[in-house]
Amino acid sequence: MTAQEYVKSFDNVAGISNDDFMNNLPDGTTKVAKFTGSNAEIPDSWEKDDTFMIPESYDVISQVIAGSTRPYEYIRVPVTHKDGSTTYGHIGKSTFNRRLVEVDENGQRTNKRYATTGQPVQDFCKHMSVDDAFKALAGKVIRVKSVTPVRTRSFRSDAKYTDSRVLELEYVA
Repeated sequence: MTAQEYVKSFDNVAGISNDDFMNNLPDGTTKVAKFTGSNAEIPDSWEKDDTFMIPESYDVISQVIAGSTRPYEYIRVPVTHKDGSTTYGHIGKSTFNRRLVEVDENGQRTNKRYATTGQPVQDFCKHMSVDDAFKALAGKVIRVKSVTPVRTRSFRSDAKYTDSRVLELEYVA
């Protein structure tokens, strides 16, 4: 399953309420007490002008990435889209600290580097633990100011690259 196919699988749960989702967790998914230091990248489907808020209290979900033994950890939050509709998004450490190296169509590095940017990112990265970082952002409304597509190395054996994205985030006043 490609990253894009995996993101599309989120469409199946994006409209499900948090209560229903938490009461019917997908296979390989568990609630954990808090974020750990290690965390795989979360495939995302963020779009420009999406807004979300980290809640004061939340459940951390650990889910094994399809085709891997590596888990990723995230919280589910309501995301309001530009058209006014609301779905649920998965937000984890990589939402705020994603760093990517661009590759060409042969999987060779181009020496261009990309990173998620913006004041919420700076505030998140000031903290030594992921839990402390999320608590510091709790209650603040965050907007996706821009989305930059980046072709990056794939860690799958059948693909030289995958298409990913980095975000520019800002607070909503």
